[in-house]
Amino acid sequence: MDIEDTEEDVPFLHRTIGEQNVEPVVGYCRQKWHFFGGIIVVLLVFILSVFLANKNAPFAIVLQVTDDVSKYETWTQTVKAWTQQFNFTYVVKIFNETKWSNQLKPKLLLQQVTENMENGVTWMIFLDADICVKNFAFNMTTFLIQNSQYDFMFQDSMHTTNSGFLIIKNTDYSVNILMDWIENQNNCKIPWSGDQAYLQITILKYAFRSKNQDYNNKCCFMNTTDAHEANLCYRNKMDGLGFPVNERKFGKIMAIDHKTRFNMHDSGDHYKNGDIFYHGHDERQCK
Repeated sequence: MDIEDTEEDVPFLHRTIGEQNVEPVVGYCRQKWHFFGGIIVVLLVFILSVFLANKNAPFAIVLQVTDDVSKYETWTQTVKAWTQQFNFTYVVKIFNETKWSNQLKPKLLLQQVTENMENGVTWMIFLDADICVKNFAFNMTTFLIQNSQYDFMFQDSMHTTNSGFLIIKNTDYSVNILMDWIENQNNCKIPWSGDQAYLQITILKYAFRSKNQDYNNKCCFMNTTDAHEANLCYRNKMDGLGFPVNERKFGKIMAIDHKTRFNMHDSGDHYKNGDIFYHGHDERQCK
């Protein structure tokens, strides 16, 4: 009996099914693979380029705003040295004092956050120009990583909310907070010129939202020039929501408690040895 060729002996490209040659089918599949394979390669190159760009971006930017760099040089030199210690990027922005307004700070912050997002920067630490670093042993990188679930951090106390020190993650959530801050300064009627009150009103909105309650903006229309009275309205609202001082954490917002020893009080006489920063105009404290 003659032994006939089996299917296994026939090259794959020349096998037939009935009278139909499958070689055109294989060629078609090859064309499709070349097309989709090319798209996959392009996508991989794009993803890799984005990854490498973000990898080279600084983890955090430290921003200070001043009208005169030389005036606060003693303060800023400590911040620069502290920034280099953690391989952060230091940025200083100059403003014309004659054009200062309460809206300038959140507008500058919004501008910088937007720029940071475009450049793949994760965090921004904002310090007033009259803040200097006292405790270089504190590991800010570790603090940021441990609190990465929050996008907007500030220091609160029984006395005030300090808008001169903010830790902001560069996200859409933070952008919304800053835009609300600017809007409140357009719409609220607080004669007191400090921007802390406007920040408090903004924070209150998110505190009420976390409790699924509507904020009636009562603190937004206070006829007072007393900062302490404005702070009292804010504090009473917070306490009523169940967010007493040192326990103000809601949504992606956290008020940094005093155990951290940031010492971001406006009044320098609150400073104690071991605090991370000094906030005040006594230049001797920063030497």
